[in-house]
Amino acid sequence: MNVGRLNRLIGKVQLIGNHLDKGQNDPLLSESLDDMILEIKNHYGSFLLERLFDIYDDYFPDSEMESIESYISKEGVEVEGDEFEETESIISIHPFPLRIEVHGVNNSFKEVLWQAA
Repeated sequence: MNVGRLNRLIGKVQLIGNHLDKGQNDPLLSESLDDMILEIKNHYGSFLLERLFDIYDDYFPDSEMESIESYISKEGVEVEGDEFEETESIISIHPFPLRIEVHGVNNSFKEVLWQAA
């Protein structure tokens, strides 16, 4: 498992995604973004899904997991759980260092639930 490569891929996906969200229409960047997301899903999807499954099992048992790209996007995935300050929270994957975070919808708190060693 090359966690460094995964970290860089997620960083690139978020950077390109932010660029495209600002209204920049670039077909080559869109194609590169799709290729990187596909590589993440094919090579690292099961690894990330295992981490997310453990987190959902511990903190958000009533919420359903979504696809990997939903967690990598800047919005993240909305979940419900009683373990944190707000029952409605957002879970997302971030690079540098590679980690899975949860934060309140109103940004009242932020906590790292998993971080690559």
